[in-house]
Amino acid sequence: MSKKVDRLLLLKYFRCETTPEEEAVVTRWLSIDPDGSHAREYREARIMFEGLTIYSSPVASAKKSGFYLPKPARIALQVAAAIAVVAVSALAGRRISDETYSREYRMFSVPAGKSMQMTLADGTKMWMNGGSEVEIPVLFANNSRNIRLNEGEIFLDVKRDERKPFSVSTFAGKIEVLGTKFNVEVNSQKQMFETALIEGSVKVATSAGECFLMKPNDVVRMKENVWSQERMRSPYSVTCWMDGLIDISNIPFDELMCEFEQAFNVNVVIVRNELPELTFNRGKIRISDGVESALNLLKLSADFEYDIDRTANTIYIR
Repeated sequence: MSKKVDRLLLLKYFRCETTPEEEAVVTRWLSIDPDGSHAREYREARIMFEGLTIYSSPVASAKKSGFYLPKPARIALQVAAAIAVVAVSALAGRRISDETYSREYRMFSVPAGKSMQMTLADGTKMWMNGGSEVEIPVLFANNSRNIRLNEGEIFLDVKRDERKPFSVSTFAGKIEVLGTKFNVEVNSQKQMFETALIEGSVKVATSAGECFLMKPNDVVRMKENVWSQERMRSPYSVTCWMDGLIDISNIPFDELMCEFEQAFNVNVVIVRNELPELTFNRGKIRISDGVESALNLLKLSADFEYDIDRTANTIYIR
């Protein structure tokens, strides 16, 4: 038995979500405590649990053997995760440090084809698109609020607090705000970054040392290590994914296929020399109609064929 049981296991234990085997592990760990350290760890975790409220609606998981996600394909995991202000109290003669918890991050990830909504302790609302991975501190620091977007796409409605600026760290740089609404999308593998401002103002400080001050309807993006700032054509074209839609307006075919991979939980392989050109200059696709419906709609606007390997969950564009 290790000297320190996994704190996530203790949080599961407090939520009554442990298996009989896991419950037995916790019970044995508490009974073998020669120096009282296990009891102290247990009480610290209990205080954390009291400040951490997570509830979720029932989730329908994708069929592993089939190709399609259940309808609606975009399953909303309603998670109100208030990584709340944990009461700081004395435990066995020592005080739990705010700074310790502000440096301890918890990871939240969403599989492709699903989505998640969260409310943070400060009142900030966050929506996570499929394939996203975000790290959030157990407790925000006294003078700042920082989260990390490792991969994927999120939309944030930030609660204004001038004493605690809010920031989002990514592989490409950091976004700093006070109170605002904005969308962020990153793909570290393809070295892609994009943030679109809906309301308020933000500053983007890039890893390369550049700085962009954004106004509403501005878009800052990085592609192939080249940064740019421009005006967006429509705020809803950026946020429509929250309503289960994919915007196909003025988007290159290969980028649209990346959107399909994220929305439909599939792999897309383009096996042709030239990319199909879409003649649609506006429009949206409803994710819940399924990937074949989406592809057939695109075929009305572009010259391509596709094959589906259901065993490999892969679409080949020819």
